Amino acid sequence: MNIKRNIIFTLESRKKDGVLIVENMPIRMRVNFASKRIEFTTGYRIDAAKWDSDKQRVKNGCSNKLKESASEINEKMNDYLKELAELEGINEPIRQTYYRSEEHTSELQSPSWIS
Repeated sequence: MNIKRNIIFTLESRKKDGVLIVENMPIRMRVNFASKRIEFTTGYRIDAAKWDSDKQRVKNGCSNKLKESASEINEKMNDYLKELAELEGINEPIRQTYYRSEEHTSELQSPSWIS
């Protein structure tokens, strides 16, 4: 049985007094797998102007308010993807599998723990 999975990174939308907050926004990771969805924060924040929505990564050369660099944050997000791939039994290179300009969906064999 094939199971679709979808993993995306996005900024959390929040409003204050009816105005969209665009600074120091939490970066969230959404995982859809076997018709289930889980969404959680990555532990990093970034301004909307420093976020590339197409690549789902922090823009090169930028840093957040805690002085964490784009390369540090993006590397950690790739680590999250690698850990999920290990759980799913995917042996594809991370950049070919996930790092694309739009969200990526692919077919997987069902893990033994899903009935």
